Amino acid sequence: MAEGENVASERPRVEAEKGRIRAERARIANERAKAQTESAEDKLHFLDYWRVVKKRKEIIIAILVIVVSCTFVYSNVAKKTYSSSSRIKITQRQRPMDPFSTEPRFMPFDQYEFETHRACLESYPDLE
Repeated sequence: MAEGENVASERPRVEAEKGRIRAERARIANERAKAQTESAEDKLHFLDYWRVVKKRKEIIIAILVIVVSCTFVYSNVAKKTYSSSSRIKITQRQRPMDPFSTEPRFMPFDQYEFETHRACLESYPDLE
């Protein structure tokens, strides 16, 4: 009799477990169906885009004509300005270094070269 009571007491627990498994399977199947529907909706074919372009061709052509004509008018009306700038650095030619020479190599201070180096360092736009 104890064995029959044990089986009877486990039956509701087993049924509850089966119900939980069925609900989980239904949830997974529902998610898969939803994902397939969303992926099919997200994938628009090239012909769908072509239909939209054909349907709106008047608007597309009108915008193209307006942009091209505005560009043409501006390029003909705008004042033509040309500008250029350059900086040339001229340095003294230095003698080749002789490592076995006994006479010291004397480099006199040159104010113009110093100013050239200063101007080069201060010219930030040259680095752009």
